[in-house]
Amino acid sequence: MSLYFAFLLTIPEALYEGLRAKHPMLSFGIEFLFRFGIAVVIFAIAGGFYINGEQDYFFYHLFGYVLLRFAIFDFVYNLSADLPFFYVGTTKVYDKVLAKVPMHLIVFVKAIALFMGIVWLLK
Repeated sequence: MSLYFAFLLTIPEALYEGLRAKHPMLSFGIEFLFRFGIAVVIFAIAGGFYINGEQDYFFYHLFGYVLLRFAIFDFVYNLSADLPFFYVGTTKVYDKVLAKVPMHLIVFVKAIALFMGIVWLLK
């Protein structure tokens, strides 16, 4: 089982890194599915995943993670890479979309996402 997980964690990452230069949209799709799959498994283990109608917080935890990641990832990355705090990159699709949005709106939406993500993760 450990060998299976090792391959499952290594191959998609190598794929999206290798495809990034010539096929950025395919690379983005594989990276998204890879990270989403890991998040689903982690939160299914941590929060339980029941389909039988019982009270369950799996989706709160999953979407809380997505909101929290959206809210803080860029700021932490910018600080660790010695970039300006509000810097928006130019390489990924996500960066190109955010570059078209006014910075004050980005900060406002990320503040709301941070609050909602924390609340949902504390459920």
